[in-house]
Amino acid sequence: MDAQPAEILLTPREMDVLACAARDLTVEATAAALDIGYETVKTHRAHARAKLGCHTMAAAVARSYAPNVLSAAASDGSPR
Repeated sequence: MDAQPAEILLTPREMDVLACAARDLTVEATAAALDIGYETVKTHRAHARAKLGCHTMAAAVARSYAPNVLSAAASDGSPR
């Protein structure tokens, strides 16, 4: 029997920050786009990387496209 990978639950803000990273926005540009602080962006990025088991944002962005990565807002099965 094939084991299914565990779901990884990211907060909506972590998903927003990953989306900005996917668009190649800097931390400063992400902070401006999301109207949050620079350090807050860094914290969300670190949490997302940790949850995804990645050392780099590029790897985290790639990993976030896996089918078992969900946002907390979409944990009810609705689309992200």
